[in-house]
Amino acid sequence: MKNRLFYCCLMLLFNSSCQQQVPFKLPPAVTYANFEADEDSLRVSVQKNTPGPIHFYFQSSIEPMNQAMEAINPVILTDSLKLQTFAFPHSGQDSLTLRESLSPKGFHGNPYALDTPKVMVWPFPKGQKYRIIQAYNGSYSHNKKFSRYAIDFSLAVGDTVCAALDGLVINVLQENILGGKQKKYFDFANYITLYHPDGRLTQYVHLQPNSALVEPGDIVRKGQAIGLSGVTGFTSGPHLHFNVIKPIIADAISTPATFEKMEGKDLKKGMWVEH
Repeated sequence: MKNRLFYCCLMLLFNSSCQQQVPFKLPPAVTYANFEADEDSLRVSVQKNTPGPIHFYFQSSIEPMNQAMEAINPVILTDSLKLQTFAFPHSGQDSLTLRESLSPKGFHGNPYALDTPKVMVWPFPKGQKYRIIQAYNGSYSHNKKFSRYAIDFSLAVGDTVCAALDGLVINVLQENILGGKQKKYFDFANYITLYHPDGRLTQYVHLQPNSALVEPGDIVRKGQAIGLSGVTGFTSGPHLHFNVIKPIIADAISTPATFEKMEGKDLKKGMWVEH
């Protein structure tokens, strides 16, 4: 999970002790793949590493070049995973200096393509009923910009996790086998991230090892089984951490959800919800 960027939180299970915010990270959205420089211009090819749109920033520590790059930032990269090449003028710097001056910066989603938020279903199968362990603005861990509107459902190990909305699988992490309430487990949560037609993303966290039923690039439908709940990562017990994420310029934030049966803001700790 190292060097991958997206943040959520790990929660409290029933009467468990307070837990701190933990980073959840996505793989680097983009990398510089090819680099060519001549006497007065630099050509850089950018490789998008995951499905779904991203917005990307060119950056250089050489100020004249950085100004030229800023003129086109942010660059919106679409669903294509093909290389895209960009050219910039430079002031005679050597190739090595130019290469070392670059620092790519990419963020998942397109903040300019957000649509009216779609209505979601509960992230578990029909006929099932679960307790809300922690809701919006929870004092334990749902109180940061990356987790403010996250919801914890009391799924047990092996319970089915479902897509809350039609979407595209952009990330699956399922190799981790460790979990517990010690901070050393920060980086060991398994999760799935989906990108949705309204421009938002959802994350399903603490999944059972090797339980994903989907892979990056798959199209999923609302209510489709995508994995199994578990107890991986920094947590005191099994549950599903569900978070809706909205891309904003150069960042992402947790955002409210509207479910078919009620608004997310109406969910309270201790309530039971049924599909």
